[in-house]
Amino acid sequence: MLANVVSGQLSGCPLYGCTPSGSFSLNKVVISPDIKVAWTAQIDNSSHTSNIDNGCVSNGNNLVCPTSNGYVSLDPTNGKELWRTKNLLRPTLPILDIYGDVIGCDGPSLVKIDSDGRLEPIIHLDLPLDSIYSLNLMTESNALVIVSRSGMVVAYLTNGVPLASLQLNGTSDGQKGTFHPIASPVISGQRVYVLTEFSPASTNGRKKNLKDIRLYALDITDSITDRIHAAWFMDIQKELIHFQEPKKTETNINLKLFMKYNNLEKHVLRDGQLNATFRITNIKHEASFLSEKCRTMFSSVLIESDIVYVSLSSTRNSYKASDKSCVPILIAINDTVTQGQILFKNLTSISHLASVPFTSRSPGSPGSNLYDNQLISHNIIWGNNETHFLAFDSKTGRLVLEIDVSQLFKTRANVTSNLIVSISNDSYTLTFGVATNFEMPKYFLTAIAYDLKIKTHKVLYKVECTAEVTGQIISTIDGNGVQMMTSSPSGYVTAFKKQL
Repeated sequence: MLANVVSGQLSGCPLYGCTPSGSFSLNKVVISPDIKVAWTAQIDNSSHTSNIDNGCVSNGNNLVCPTSNGYVSLDPTNGKELWRTKNLLRPTLPILDIYGDVIGCDGPSLVKIDSDGRLEPIIHLDLPLDSIYSLNLMTESNALVIVSRSGMVVAYLTNGVPLASLQLNGTSDGQKGTFHPIASPVISGQRVYVLTEFSPASTNGRKKNLKDIRLYALDITDSITDRIHAAWFMDIQKELIHFQEPKKTETNINLKLFMKYNNLEKHVLRDGQLNATFRITNIKHEASFLSEKCRTMFSSVLIESDIVYVSLSSTRNSYKASDKSCVPILIAINDTVTQGQILFKNLTSISHLASVPFTSRSPGSPGSNLYDNQLISHNIIWGNNETHFLAFDSKTGRLVLEIDVSQLFKTRANVTSNLIVSISNDSYTLTFGVATNFEMPKYFLTAIAYDLKIKTHKVLYKVECTAEVTGQIISTIDGNGVQMMTSSPSGYVTAFKKQL
């Protein structure tokens, strides 16, 4: 059985998003400007797509990465391969416990690998999962949550015993179909939040220009009956409104606009096992959301203190402020246990969300003095798109900070990785990958410090890399201190450390 991967103050990132809540946060990062490449290792050169794009995982001492046909463990001190498995096809990012044991999945198979690389008997999943989308952990229930691209949600205990399953079938605009995941699910306690998109069983009479986005709040327990059910759901596109056509003189209307909403309307789920009642905001002027024109769409979900943050946006090139079918949004939903209630909505184009969880800020922990000194009264939600970083007040949605990445590099620059956040002393640290000079690309691992006392930010380092930095950036700790680890689509893993 896996030990609790998030117990204590781990310095690594033991699963996708670093925590079940999807915080993309680390307790320890390199903040010294004197940083250099420690080693580089190529772990996969297959032409087949693997999930190395998502990054790797660590528990502070161990480092494990997915390949096109399994998993590989590297020595964090020098990049030397410790063990490798070749029994899976494009597996998900694994879960790593505090002892170095690994649980992974590729859809048909669920595997456990001991810290020394010994593979335990493979569990063949009872339900067919055509293509795995995500693997996450419910720490309170010691349960694994597996979501497939086909809309199947499966839960297993960490000892391999099946717990529950649910197919996310439903109805939209009078048509039956299935809701498929479009963002990695996040978990709080025994509740799983799954952001989905509707696909009708038949396209006859279907509005082809409309994509229906739904957020499910699913409870998974080890009770005798009803082990998995929907506590509530919310149709996100019904929270949008049409906007007036912009005047030709208006050039900056895609940021810092807040949306108005009015009456509450009652909705009831009636889809097979799903049966719950809740209230959502009803918009008089419903917008066409994410039409087929917006094929390149990024979505992210984060849960923090019973508030679910959902971001939806198209790419910068495809999004136009005048295109009502490509409206980007950041929406905060307060989970009151039996229903979801809108806390705020913000017209902002964000592709990734991150936050330092409150639970990591106990007295004496990094960043706890920020609260003792009342530098911040509650959390900051961080987000980024291809070109900007933004910080929002977690309760009001007020824009606190906006950073243009191109200004940092004095040339056109794009963010290439997930944003990783940490907190120390009086500052937040943002760590991320950047690409510049697109005709002859240059790649960088970059860190920014945002000082909460004087409300300014500065670049800590910009270290050039041999390959593009993608996915989540993680850290490990050895006798020489903290190391940062990055991965690239070409199958390389690179370690960075402070120069001695």
